[in-house]
Amino acid sequence: METIGGDGYSQYSTFTSYYCPGAKVRTWKKVSSWTWTLILCMIFLEINTGSALHLKGTWDSDSFFLFLSKFGFQKTEIFDKNGTQGFIFGNVSNPFYVAEKKAPDLISLPSTTSKPKNASLLSTNSVNVTSSSNSSNINSTVNSSSSTTSPTTTTKAPYQGEFSYPGTFVVLDKSYFVDFYRHRNDPDKDVACQQMFDQIKNVNYDPHCFPDGKENFLRRIPCPKNGLCVEDLIPSDVVKDHQFTYAISDKTQAKFWYVSLVACYRDPKTCKWKHSRNYTAVQYDIWLVNGNPYTKAQNPLEYQFSFDRQDTVEIYLVFFVCYLVLVPLQVHAVLRQRHILPRLFTGSIALELTAVLSNVIHNLTFCLDGVGHPSLAVFGDISDILARAIFMLILLVLAKGWAVTRTELTSKPFIFGIWVLYGVIHILLYVWNQTEVDVIEDIDEYQTWPGWLILILRTIIMMWFVYELKDTMNHEHQPHKLNFFLHFGAAALVWFIYLPIVALIALQVSPLWRSKLLLGITYSADCFAFAVMTHLLWPTRSQQYFLLKTSTLDTSLTDELEEFNEAPHVVNPYARRSTHWYPVNYSFQDVSSPEAVSLTHANNLSNLSNGNHSYSDDKDSMPLIIT
Repeated sequence: METIGGDGYSQYSTFTSYYCPGAKVRTWKKVSSWTWTLILCMIFLEINTGSALHLKGTWDSDSFFLFLSKFGFQKTEIFDKNGTQGFIFGNVSNPFYVAEKKAPDLISLPSTTSKPKNASLLSTNSVNVTSSSNSSNINSTVNSSSSTTSPTTTTKAPYQGEFSYPGTFVVLDKSYFVDFYRHRNDPDKDVACQQMFDQIKNVNYDPHCFPDGKENFLRRIPCPKNGLCVEDLIPSDVVKDHQFTYAISDKTQAKFWYVSLVACYRDPKTCKWKHSRNYTAVQYDIWLVNGNPYTKAQNPLEYQFSFDRQDTVEIYLVFFVCYLVLVPLQVHAVLRQRHILPRLFTGSIALELTAVLSNVIHNLTFCLDGVGHPSLAVFGDISDILARAIFMLILLVLAKGWAVTRTELTSKPFIFGIWVLYGVIHILLYVWNQTEVDVIEDIDEYQTWPGWLILILRTIIMMWFVYELKDTMNHEHQPHKLNFFLHFGAAALVWFIYLPIVALIALQVSPLWRSKLLLGITYSADCFAFAVMTHLLWPTRSQQYFLLKTSTLDTSLTDELEEFNEAPHVVNPYARRSTHWYPVNYSFQDVSSPEAVSLTHANNLSNLSNGNHSYSDDKDSMPLIIT
């Protein structure tokens, strides 16, 4: 993934065009198709696909600031600290840059200079950030971090010449990153650097300016070619074939950490942060993982994922299996029907399968390389939005009584206008959430003003749905269809109302769990709704409620059944005996015998001779029972 700096968090990926032309469409349909194609093109170009946790790209110091990633590191378990820590490791170097001399702050002076307390260990309150990665070094770090010895006396290392780095690699948790990120847009870049590092300068270890610092948030870049970053003093503490390593541990809770590059450096003479005017371009290749990269026992479905995205692979796989069952069933059903309603629903559920499949492919690939297929994930999310929009259209036309009480659909422009408006706003909400929401804000798509707008619009559509359904039921007199509308309306209302309720509940949920909650509930509700609609539109059941045309084979079978019901042996299925009516017990075996025929004929003649020519309407409508 090529990442381009600029405003700090705009990242782009290769765009793949998508267009499926229809056959023999009218001019306005062609225009509409090209319009939607243009919209999709803009979406693929604009959406931030920089969610990959294997970050590769280039950055130059003229861009000043580049935000790379926001990553949730899991809670470190006490009984398995080595296996549950988070790690950041990689390379940030200039292929043409080789340090001509060793930086003076790396020179150990036995009498005047000492390493910070727990040299490779850093802590932010309850969080420990270490430079160690293999098991043995981690264990030693853990032991040292738990010690209660007083800090060793340290003095500033003497500065021995001009030596500066054009940029800094920064890893911060939110408590430090909010202030750091807020000052990045100051027009005076020297002032911006001072303000950005004002909170960090007195906690981060620096051998010249703050030797008592307990943190190690920063790396001066570019790191020397074929060498380690100057802050990584011990090669064994760095993941093999990489230039730096952070080990992040928090025993109390999971937490978001933020990674960025900035064109600032600390002047070792004055200890002030300044804007670097030495132009350089660096190439970075960085991994962010949950788990120890040196062990082979990592969970492949969680190792590459930020904590807020863990378990999403399992969610997508479960619903992929569900739709693999539903879609073939619906395709089988629609082949036996010729009405547009089942075909519309088939398109909706097929889009949903496409959406889930796209996300499954993206996430499984992400498990392997930390990048996946971001464009495919965007395509899957948009397919999911379109599938839900089409399903809402089906609910609206059924509420109007189409294909149930009437064969013609009324108010077409209004219905399709509402549907298009909802679909467009929902897609714009998705684009807004991916491009305009500031990375520092821990909010989901329904906590923005486009999100509230889509929830309000959905509620208005639900109210209109109830109104139309009530009007349809007032004009329907068949009990079985009224019963259908009653159950259909209740199920549809649950589908309409669940999203606003879940969005309100999500306000009280931690951002580390919120996206998983929304994903699981929305996919569960949609899958259940699709399953119910598949059941209602099943050919053998839909004949009870719907005015749907069936295939030629089913029509011929229906005609044969009607001819059978009009046959002579079912015309008069009841004979009256005494003052009560009893159904004649026909048997295909007994009817062939002369005795059975004679008995039936005699009973009929007896009834006629007694003048019993009237029939009870209730009994005459009872079904024929053949045994």
